[in-house]
Amino acid sequence: MKFLATFLVLSFGIACARAALPEGTTSGHAKNVTIVNLEDGDGIVILTFSEPLIDGPACAAQHKNVLVIGNGNHSPDAERARRAYSLGQALEVWGGGNCKKVRGYETLAILQLAK
Repeated sequence: MKFLATFLVLSFGIACARAALPEGTTSGHAKNVTIVNLEDGDGIVILTFSEPLIDGPACAAQHKNVLVIGNGNHSPDAERARRAYSLGQALEVWGGGNCKKVRGYETLAILQLAK
């Protein structure tokens, strides 16, 4: 009986962990990269980085050094990216694990100055 209870608790925990994962597979990420190109689109900003991202969802396989800011051209993320681009600052970036905003491009989750 004790084994069954342990099995159920572990199984439930694994199911909850899977449900908490973001959509897609792993998110792309990179450390100590700079933005080499910044393009404004219709409500989006496309960032091209100096190095390719590690990992990332399969939907972004053709664009491994690009992330899309999907929350507006004048969002805090977009403004932070413009400043980092103009100053040539080194960044750490993470994608959100999905390509919903622009097909084939992973959407940005976190952009911060490199430590």
